[in-house]
Amino acid sequence: MTSVFSFRPECFNNNGDQGNIEALEHFTGSKFTTAEIVGADFVLFGDASRAAMREFHEELETFVSPLERRLKEGSPTLLVGSSYEFFASRIKGIPDLKFGDRVSEFRTAKSSGFEVKGYRNSEVLDGDLFISGMFIGTTLFGPVLAKNLDLTEAVAKSLGLDISISADERNWIEKL
Repeated sequence: MTSVFSFRPECFNNNGDQGNIEALEHFTGSKFTTAEIVGADFVLFGDASRAAMREFHEELETFVSPLERRLKEGSPTLLVGSSYEFFASRIKGIPDLKFGDRVSEFRTAKSSGFEVKGYRNSEVLDGDLFISGMFIGTTLFGPVLAKNLDLTEAVAKSLGLDISISADERNWIEKL
């Protein structure tokens, strides 16, 4: 059975980031179990408000080392929005992000052969998408996996899961 660690999903779910887990469950027909970060098959840190980032700052710091291991291994991991921005400056191997004026827009970002579409509301100038193995960091928030089926297929395969996306689902999603 596939296990997942999602950090404080009640607070780190701006714009439906927890929908990434639901998308994986839907397209693979699997039901994930919860686990601690060490030993989890899939890890998700969603986007959170500035207040939540301040409140959980010390706890987030404790995840730097396990996330560095996951990056080194290319383990299925998704860091979204403010979580990606937080960890990018702390995890060796993630390029430094450059910041400027806040931009809110739909955007397509590219990394490691993937083209990912999504919405961003960020001060990050460069680095909207980072992929190494199946370790993913992005400023594109929300259910990124539900909107980017090639990436979803790659994550599912890295988890050893079969994936089934009907032609109707694919056509509908591609029109979004």
